Amino acid sequence: MIFCTMWSIWSDRNNVIHGKLAQQPTAIFAKAQSFLSNFQTLQQHSLPAGLSLAATPSNCKEWKPPPPNCLKLNIDAAFNAACKKIGFGVIIRDSNGNVKATMSHPIHGCCQPQEMEAKGLFYSLKWARQFNFKVDMVETDSLILANSLKKSTSNRSSFQDLIFDVQTQLSYLPSVCVYNVRRDVNQAAHDPDSQATTLHSLISSFQNSEMGIVENNNWQSVLDYDQWVALPVSGPRPSARYKHAAVVVDEKLYIAGGSRNGRYLSDVQVFDFGNLKWSNIKLKPNVDKLEDSESQEALSPISGHNMIKWCNKLLLLGGLSKNFSDEVIVWFIDLDTHICGIMETSGKVPVARSGQSTTLVGSRVIMFGGEDRSRRLLNDVYVLDLETMTWDVLETTQTSPAPRFDHTAAIHAEHYLLIFGGCSHAIFFNDLHVLDLQSMEWSQPQILGDMVTPRAGHAGITINENWYLVGGGDNRNGCPETLVLDMSKLVWSLLTSVKQRDPLASEGVSLCSVLIDGQNHLVAFGGYNGKYSNEVFVLRPKPTDFSRPKILQSPAAAAAAASVTAAYALSKNEKLDFIGAESNSKRNENNNFRKDLKIEIEAAKAEKHLLELSLAEVRAENSKLGGAIEDINSNHGELVKELHSVQGQLVSERSRCFKLEAQINELQKILESMQSIEEEVQKLRNQKSAFERDTELTSAPQRQGSGGVWKWIAGSEA
Repeated sequence: MIFCTMWSIWSDRNNVIHGKLAQQPTAIFAKAQSFLSNFQTLQQHSLPAGLSLAATPSNCKEWKPPPPNCLKLNIDAAFNAACKKIGFGVIIRDSNGNVKATMSHPIHGCCQPQEMEAKGLFYSLKWARQFNFKVDMVETDSLILANSLKKSTSNRSSFQDLIFDVQTQLSYLPSVCVYNVRRDVNQAAHDPDSQATTLHSLISSFQNSEMGIVENNNWQSVLDYDQWVALPVSGPRPSARYKHAAVVVDEKLYIAGGSRNGRYLSDVQVFDFGNLKWSNIKLKPNVDKLEDSESQEALSPISGHNMIKWCNKLLLLGGLSKNFSDEVIVWFIDLDTHICGIMETSGKVPVARSGQSTTLVGSRVIMFGGEDRSRRLLNDVYVLDLETMTWDVLETTQTSPAPRFDHTAAIHAEHYLLIFGGCSHAIFFNDLHVLDLQSMEWSQPQILGDMVTPRAGHAGITINENWYLVGGGDNRNGCPETLVLDMSKLVWSLLTSVKQRDPLASEGVSLCSVLIDGQNHLVAFGGYNGKYSNEVFVLRPKPTDFSRPKILQSPAAAAAAASVTAAYALSKNEKLDFIGAESNSKRNENNNFRKDLKIEIEAAKAEKHLLELSLAEVRAENSKLGGAIEDINSNHGELVKELHSVQGQLVSERSRCFKLEAQINELQKILESMQSIEEEVQKLRNQKSAFERDTELTSAPQRQGSGGVWKWIAGSEA
């Protein structure tokens, strides 16, 4: 019992370190008693749904391959007492015994053997998921670990916390089985774990029939198209955050500022895609602009800002910081000298704000919307000339987008500014607005394709004609889908989707693109969905045919999606060409007619496809409205029930009020009779006073006629 109590105290201490609430001594003692009871009974409980475990040690003396089309993962852990380092070794093999992947993962520290094995299994399952290995069987030579995975307990020791984490990872793998095997059967995992204890960082290798062994520095070659993968980052990571700014320069991801637990951050972190390591930039204040550089920090803590690359500098625009200003501040970070400071701007400087969007067009930055310090929503458009550092406001016509913040913006063909999503203080938007940068006219075009839910706090990046969006939410749920908008056709499509609580389904996430080996990759970092994230995710989008930018005629940019008209125009033009050719040769008459007919058929098919898409949208909208009507009817029924209940309560209250009124009337009558009672009491008092006076007058002569005892004694002597 003493050991269990000490273990519970140690577990509570670890929970406090990791941000959990401290428990009362009585709760710690109760947890120790529960652990002791569970340990003594050793009751077997049912497994979680979809999880199959086999803890009985196998009598096999050699490793057996899994069934066809299945993968088996072997895991082992080792401890190096000399350098106090734990090493995890993992090997994944197929039904032919071929090695598909191996991992050696070192971590510093020491722990109990069963905890070491549990950590190894947790990291190996997470690593397998990152690289999309659908593991069907897991083998470990730790009997304690296998048995612990079979049962569920309310004990919250550090080991049981690890077991819970392992079970969570297993739940992501369909029909996975965990087996306990002899140590010699698990020999293949012993070499990687021993190697890991001598390493400084994680090493992975992947077997591919065409590429052979691919090490960590070739991670991009094993990525599937249109699938998010978390990179196996080596070394320490930056603080998890959201509402930061990010940009990629020379295959390096730069992260600046952000927010965490209500605190603004001022650090600048760099992620190198070559070695998958983070590093921190030590910024130097601009001494030419500071009177006392030692008392000033180079970059004030900032959140909700934007960042762009201009020449050899990173420019940070907008956002909120402790450096209070009524106007938008432009910070700069010199990539060569790491000097940081504030750039002087002139002209019509916009009011300070956060949640705005900024887009780079040539040598100009266009800023739209946001929220100022007094929480006033904005929908103005400003432009900053980076060559002269001069601000100016753009006067636009037609209907502007509703004031909003936390939206996204993109530039198409350096001619159109696209604004999507965002929110006000009560409404989340899913509308798309287009600003013609030549005529300065706003329009809201017709959009085709998949339905897009309202969102704010999402991130976007453009690659050629495609605008990719990830993350965001509506304060209730995060948006798990990754969307792509074909800006030349104005068609939405779903690229991929993640689980609801995935770090990518977050608000305040950043999205960039990096070009590696001639291929573009999407890079996402950070975000908040109830938990702050510091994971680096990459996605390799499937290449698409590059088409020339489509010119949208203002203010009729709403007709940008009318590809039916374009199809008919194409058929008409080609038909005229064929008619002209008919005069040259009669032999081509039938061919021309067939081609004309084919073009018309293609145009009709295009029209049919668009009509089907429109019909699907209408049906989806009807379904949505039907659901809303059902919710309204349900709410109406509940309100009617509540009304009847309130009416019943009112009837009982009314009856009670009647009773109270009757009691009040009786009390009033009693109070009215009090006056006559007081008069009678006063009469009795007067009679009593008169009676007392008469009595006193009657007894006075008797007292005078009697001399008392002394007079009697004197008289008797005389």
